[in-house]
Amino acid sequence: DPPGRAEVFARFEAAGEAELLNEFMLMPAGDLLGRYIASERLRGYMMFLGMVSIWGGPSTPQTSYVYGYHACGEFENVFGRWALPVGGMGSIAEALRKGAEHHGATVRTDAPVVEILVSAGCATGVRLADGEEIHAGVVLSNADPARTLGTLLPRDKAPGNLHRRAREHDARGSMARVHVLIDALPHWNGLPATGAHHGAHCIMNATPSLYEDAAEAQRRGQFPDDYVVEALIHSFTDPSMVLRKGTHTLVLGVQQLPFHLKSGSWDDHKDAWTNKVLEIVFRHAPNLRGHVLGTHTITPLDLERTYGMTGGNIFHGSMIGLEHLFSARTAPGGENYRTPVPGLYLCGAGTHPGGGVTGAPGHNAARRVLADWEGGAEKPQRRAGANKALVDQFLDTELGKEVGYQVARSRLARDVTRFFSRVRK
Repeated sequence: DPPGRAEVFARFEAAGEAELLNEFMLMPAGDLLGRYIASERLRGYMMFLGMVSIWGGPSTPQTSYVYGYHACGEFENVFGRWALPVGGMGSIAEALRKGAEHHGATVRTDAPVVEILVSAGCATGVRLADGEEIHAGVVLSNADPARTLGTLLPRDKAPGNLHRRAREHDARGSMARVHVLIDALPHWNGLPATGAHHGAHCIMNATPSLYEDAAEAQRRGQFPDDYVVEALIHSFTDPSMVLRKGTHTLVLGVQQLPFHLKSGSWDDHKDAWTNKVLEIVFRHAPNLRGHVLGTHTITPLDLERTYGMTGGNIFHGSMIGLEHLFSARTAPGGENYRTPVPGLYLCGAGTHPGGGVTGAPGHNAARRVLADWEGGAEKPQRRAGANKALVDQFLDTELGKEVGYQVARSRLARDVTRFFSRVRK
């Protein structure tokens, strides 16, 4: 089960690392990088890790947590290293399917769920779009909390104000992808025409000021004049991704996008926005103009409409703010992967520890379900501190959220951390 925020504070304090906690969780990403990186160009590149699917920019408090979250991967025993699976991300889902079926699971695809069935106040199964009902003693949803409790759970079956609270779940902060099929590798300005750099992660236009411009435009529901754009040529290192000989797959990404636009919808702006992003690419790789065979753009609206992510948030909810992390990253009114509806659990990125391809939320939720089945419903599935501290209860209130925000904006984080730690003890 996830620890409370006060417990996290106490552990940093006990280790004499209050300032590290300030850097790890409370500071703006821009301030964090400004402490250690002199080069604006390098800060711009590294800052991308803190801007992924957020509502804000480099000066937004607590984006240092998002930066740290994306900097702590591990691959082949190398900390901070990340990788792509052969065959694309779908190969991970395929591996999971094979593993589940090997252990007796039945995996259904093209079987959309339209309703969670509830009887006598408990979740008893799901109803599919074709009317079929599947009954079970436990229902786990890896859809986001807003969709699970605000859409799939019938309003008249949601206890209290759960339905309203679920629909108010903070899912601000989105991104978009442009998949580009090209028949020539990009000749990036200032680099050799060919080389190992084509297998690298590329960030174009990476300056702190452009991230701030994007944050301001996002707040207004508009598009900035220029973008920071990431690029990856997966087919350069994985030939299985090549459609035919001589072609490559160029995947572009843009962060800090609004879901709701001041004028029109994403469908209205999709083509023009795609062309704008491509023009940025052509600016950095002029040779690609005339070598684009096709594009496929996934906008924030597409992320919600096609992939079921409320607000187009790939983390199933904000990763910024103490009220969205650790034991607070759960269903409204729920705890430890449970929802207020007995038998209904969340196991997706909207729970601790959040988004990203880690498997941790599902692993933790499964452990919680097994413990509940075995009669250990009240037993915390971690080392200590299962009860919610007074500090955590306070941070869950509107006043507490505001205090947390103001603390993060100030330079008082170290003293407040020590205070929270003492209250916890």
